[in-house]
Amino acid sequence: LIGDPEIIILDEPTVGLDPIQLVEIRELIRSLRDDHDVILSSHIMGEITAVCDYIIIIAYGRVVAEGTLEELENSRGAERLSVTAKKCETSAETLKEILSGSPSVMSCDVSENGGQLIFKIREWAGSDAREEVFGIFSHLNTPILEMKREGTSLESLFINLTSAPAPSDDADAASEAANQKRKAKKFAVKPSLGSPYLDGEETEEAEETEKNKDKGAPDADTYKPLFSDDGADKSAEEYTRDKNKKGE
Repeated sequence: LIGDPEIIILDEPTVGLDPIQLVEIRELIRSLRDDHDVILSSHIMGEITAVCDYIIIIAYGRVVAEGTLEELENSRGAERLSVTAKKCETSAETLKEILSGSPSVMSCDVSENGGQLIFKIREWAGSDAREEVFGIFSHLNTPILEMKREGTSLESLFINLTSAPAPSDDADAASEAANQKRKAKKFAVKPSLGSPYLDGEETEEAEETEKNKDKGAPDADTYKPLFSDDGADKSAEEYTRDKNKKGE
C-alpha cells in the first residue's frame, strides 16, 4: 500500500487473525475500493461475502461461475421453500398435488419423518409462495410447524461447482484449441520476430548472393593484386605472363 498501487492483490488476507483484527482488515479492504482495484483470493466464503462486489469461482483452472453475490445465489433459477407440517387426515400425496398446482410453485417433493411431513418446494424465480402455501395448509386443517426459505448460499454453490469431476481430456483439448484460435486472431497483425536479421540486412544479403551466383567462377582479373618478385603490384594475369617470359 505504500506505493499507492492501482491494483492490489490479496491472497487469504485474514488467515490467522483474531476476531478484532478480522473486522479491522475487512474495514480496511472495503475502504480501499474507492481508489484501487482490489483482487481478493480466498476459500473463506464469509470473507468473500463481507468485502467483495463481484465474485468469480474457479475450478480446475476454469471460471465456472461469476457475478454479484445476489446473481450467484439466484443462479439456479429458483428459490427453495422448506415446509414442515404435522401429519393429519390429508395424505402427503394430496398435499403435494395441490401445492404443485400453485402458480408460484415450480415443483414439490415430500417426505415423511415420524409424524411430520417435510415439503421441499421450488418456487419460480422472483416468486414468493409462502402466503399461498399457508392458505392451502390452513384450508386443509394441516398445522405448519416450520416454514423457511433455503436460498442457494455461496458456500453450497461453491461446493457444488468445485466438487464436480475434472474436465475430460477432450474438453481440455477443445478449450485449448479455442484459446489458440483466439490468440491467433488477436495477434494476426503482429510482426514476426523469427528473422535473425535487422531491418534491411536480409535483403542486402539476398542481393549479394544473387550477384555472386550470376558471376560464376571468378576469372584471373577479378583476383586482388599480388606482389611480384620486384615488389610491383600486378594482376594475376600479368604476374603469370611475366613469369612465362622469364621462363620460370
